[in-house]
Amino acid sequence: MNWSSPKRDREPHNDVVTQVRDIVTDADVDESLDFLRDVAEVLGDQKGNMIRNEELRRRVRSQVANQYKRLGLEAAARIAEASDQYRRAIEDQVESAAAYEVSRAKQKFHEIRIEVWRTIQATRRAARV
Repeated sequence: MNWSSPKRDREPHNDVVTQVRDIVTDADVDESLDFLRDVAEVLGDQKGNMIRNEELRRRVRSQVANQYKRLGLEAAARIAEASDQYRRAIEDQVESAAAYEVSRAKQKFHEIRIEVWRTIQATRRAARV
């Protein structure tokens, strides 16, 4: 019985590398790099809008509640939270948070795409050795 390890046949490995190589092309990586470059400012603006809308929602709640403070704090808060102004502020906050999260997800996709490409390139280099 021969307990030594068999020689590895590189041909099947090269077939897999060839198949995987086309998953992420160089053009895909270029597109991802362009996206990541361009999305940085967009994400900053969206994060700023998200924070701004959160503060605006708090301000609207306080302003509306302040108009009804004679009814007591809890009643004034309930009235404020039921107001159309507060509802609109919440909707604005939700929209800005959704836009930010969509951009973050796209950013993550492009980062992963580049990592896949890098892994494929490293595997190709290792197959040549």
